[in-house]
Amino acid sequence: ADALAASGSSVLAASAHGVQLGSSATLSVTRARAERADIIVRTEALYLGRQEVVVAFQLRDAAGRTAVLRSGLTVDMEVVVTESGAAVTSGTVSCTQPDLTTGIGECSL
Repeated sequence: ADALAASGSSVLAASAHGVQLGSSATLSVTRARAERADIIVRTEALYLGRQEVVVAFQLRDAAGRTAVLRSGLTVDMEVVVTESGAAVTSGTVSCTQPDLTTGIGECSL
């Protein structure tokens, strides 16, 4: 599975007792751009003196696959703090790169 982790191609062949069975085949692996992000806020509560917010995300392509193209990909989280419905402050936080297979990454502030 690790050999197919990135975009590219591999040659597949089957053998038994050192004898090749059938012909070999080339398998191409391509990844599509992320089209959707599912998010889960992992921080249940904020406390005075410890106000870290952790958000997990999972990227998916248009077909719902989690193994998305990571070349040139950056994931940012925009944070807006509100008080009585009005924005008090905001900012952007960089997130980790998503996992090659699961598409899962994390943002923390």
